[in-house]
Amino acid sequence: MTRNIPDVFNLAVFFSAKRLRNFFEIQEAIVCNKCVLKHSCNFVNQSVWRGDNKTLNLAAVMRVLTLYALEAAHPELSVPDEIKASVNRLLTEILSLSQTVRQAA
Repeated sequence: MTRNIPDVFNLAVFFSAKRLRNFFEIQEAIVCNKCVLKHSCNFVNQSVWRGDNKTLNLAAVMRVLTLYALEAAHPELSVPDEIKASVNRLLTEILSLSQTVRQAA
């Protein structure tokens, strides 16, 4: 992968995660300092999103949720069971809401 971003992330998911941290005002150092893959990343402790942080981007959210739902995270990254359960609940709710919107149309 380019720019020494860990293989687990394609660029879209990697930058989506950074965008979400920016939106929720989570400091990069809080996440990066605990990451076991920081040794292979050129963006450690760096915010790469300079755009509008007042708007939550659904595509960014879905990319990150899908990564967790498919259990596609790097084997060295531990995803707590609580996060996995939350992701599953969110995706179930999203599917339910999307069916509601489709029926109303």
